[in-house]
Amino acid sequence: MMNDAVRNDAYEAALRRAVGPDTHVLEIGTGAGLLALMAAAAGARRVTTCEMVAPVAAAARDIVAANGLADRITVIPRRSDALDADSDLGGRADVLVSEILSSELLSEGVLPSLEDAQARLLKPGGTVIPRAGALRCALVGGRFLEDHFETAAIKGFDVRRFRRLVARRAYMQAGAADCTRLSAVFEPFHFDLTGRTRTVPEQRRVAVPVTAGGRCLGVLQWIRLEMDAHTLFENDPADRQPVSGWQPVIYLFDAPVTVRTGQTVMLQAWHNRNQPWFMLDGVTQAR
Repeated sequence: MMNDAVRNDAYEAALRRAVGPDTHVLEIGTGAGLLALMAAAAGARRVTTCEMVAPVAAAARDIVAANGLADRITVIPRRSDALDADSDLGGRADVLVSEILSSELLSEGVLPSLEDAQARLLKPGGTVIPRAGALRCALVGGRFLEDHFETAAIKGFDVRRFRRLVARRAYMQAGAADCTRLSAVFEPFHFDLTGRTRTVPEQRRVAVPVTAGGRCLGVLQWIRLEMDAHTLFENDPADRQPVSGWQPVIYLFDAPVTVRTGQTVMLQAWHNRNQPWFMLDGVTQAR
């Protein structure tokens, strides 16, 4: 993740626009301290960063000291919801930056963490980086997915019944760019990451026009982040980024479905604030 140059550039650009000489930055999820270091390099007067894993926090503290910024960056080995704005931060922060985002955006608790920080730790009207995020998706099939998730006959034996044990969600270590897209990109969910309003669980029916015929195995999903009004980050596998901190995710249908151009695939899409999910709800006939 630290070697994800596109991600790093996006965060750095947003921090440089948000930070001034009197800015107090709060970071949630220190990791190696990279974003805190970026905030200090951008000119922040003070940076407070928290990390709930004690050995990680200790390593980050050493990294901050090794880079000569221990006088401006304070590492606190605690969760953000255990911080006190006065005793821990010395007053609410001007800017909140975080990278507590999973490959499916939500499962590291980003929504409740940012809602809590907005209410207790950030000044009214403070800047949040990233300020929004979205799930980006496409219907997919093709040889790569067939080879990884489908079986018919092996050495003359029918083993298709074993498929019911295959997980319906898989993280794509490699090869996601080689999936065959059977639809245009669609965006089923968009999330306000400022924490100013509470995001509620949601379920919706999504109609996805088929743009190429073939056997559709499921939905490929990745993320898009709106750092600020000027900078976007997206890990679309079609871009073949050499290193990415997040993996595309495949949500497999219970069984592949053959589709053709002009049809519409109906999906049930939902999230519970912690995980999204997609299921096939039918295919309409082409007119």
